[in-house]
Parts: sequence; structure tokens; C-alpha cells
Amino acid sequence: MKYRKKPVVIEVEAIQWTGKNHEDIIEFLDLRPDVMEVQFHNNYLYIVKEEVVLITQIGRYIIAEPGNTDTCFADYFEREFEKVI
Repeated sequence: MKYRKKPVVIEVEAIQWTGKNHEDIIEFLDLRPDVMEVQFHNNYLYIVKEEVVLITQIGRYIIAEPGNTDTCFADYFEREFEKVI
């Protein structure tokens, strides 16, 4: 017999770093318990977590799911996620 893996649905919150939306990024990350600090240097965004620093370039998405904050490239995000209405 052949089997197919069922798709997994994970709802996440996300925001894209544009290089100009500093306040939106701070507001988005302010509620994340795993984020300790947010820093902006030149065209980079640094998200300081307890054990790692996420370095984000302009255009990347910041993804927040329960218990974890991460980043990903825009093409991956747009391919793998769709907006929930």
C-alpha cells in the first residue's frame, strides 16, 4: 500500500523587514517572550534571543510561531505561506 503524508497546518504571524519599518518591527517583536533585544545597524536587523542572534537583511520575513521567532527569505515565505483571512 502507498501512503501520503497529511499536510500540516501551522498558523504563524509574520512581518517583512523593509529597512524603513523600525517601529512596526519593534511592536511585532515586543510581545515575543523568546526575544530579548532588537537592534538596527545599517541595513541589518539583529534579533537577540537567549542562545542565538538572528541577523536579518532587508526583504526577509520575521516569523513568530508559538515559542519561537525565526527569519526566512522572502521567496521561501511566499512559496510556503498564504495569508489567512
